[in-house]
This record gives sequence, C-alpha cells and structure tokens, in this order.
Amino acid sequence: MSRLARNTCLILFTAAVWANPTIRPGMWSITSKMNMEGMKVNIPPTTVKQCMKPEDAQNMSRPSMPKSPDGKPPACTMLSNSMTGNTMVYRMKCTGAQPSEISGSMTFGTDSYSGKTTVDSMGPQGRMRMNTEFSAKRLGDCK
Repeated sequence: MSRLARNTCLILFTAAVWANPTIRPGMWSITSKMNMEGMKVNIPPTTVKQCMKPEDAQNMSRPSMPKSPDGKPPACTMLSNSMTGNTMVYRMKCTGAQPSEISGSMTFGTDSYSGKTTVDSMGPQGRMRMNTEFSAKRLGDCK
C-alpha cells in the first residue's frame, strides 16, 4: 500500500475517533476501496486492523493524530468538522512533501462506521484526486 494510502487510512480512523465519543474501544477492521481519477488501474480493496485503546475513547476532546509509517506525525489540520445526527462532514488540510486537502463524510454506529472521502494532492506527477469509500466494524477486544 502506498504511503498516501496508509496515511489516509490512519487519518480516517482518527477522524472517526474525533467525531463520535460513543465509539467503543477495541479491535477495529477498516476496509477501504480507492480509485485514482484518470488512472485505469483497478486498486483492490484494502483492509487494516486498528486497536483503539480505552484511553483513546476517554480522551475524545484531546485526540492526537496517528504517526505515519516513518514515525512522524502528519502535518494535518482539521478545517471543519460538523455533526448532524450520526453523520459527520469534515475537511482537513495536510502540508509537507505531498500537500493535500481531504473532504468527506462518515456515518456512525456504536460498533461501526462508513463513509466516503476525497483527497486532492500534489505529487511529483502533478495534481492527483483519490476517492475512497470505507467501512469499519468493531471486531472485539484488542489482543
């Protein structure tokens, strides 16, 4: 999986934690299906597992961004984040080697969430747009 895809999955999980204090801690399975506009390559769905610890669930007012694969926190800022019922709409901006803007929506349950996101970024080959649909479910306790 590319660095951008890994970082996007981590950012999406963090956005989910920020948005809904009723999400339960535990092991989560997050499946995403991405496509890159203008590319004819079919990117297969990706599933990652993420453990959300109890202290993460208790500290919803002070979330921290996850570290990227190189161990550094991504330089991202939440521009807007609003909840209507159990649906969140958000916008983020990330700076650094691959600046990007991320927008999307997520709908939550206690043990699940799903949504769509769009990432517009500038890379070595110019402007790129990645669309992602994702869903997550709680598998149980972390091991």
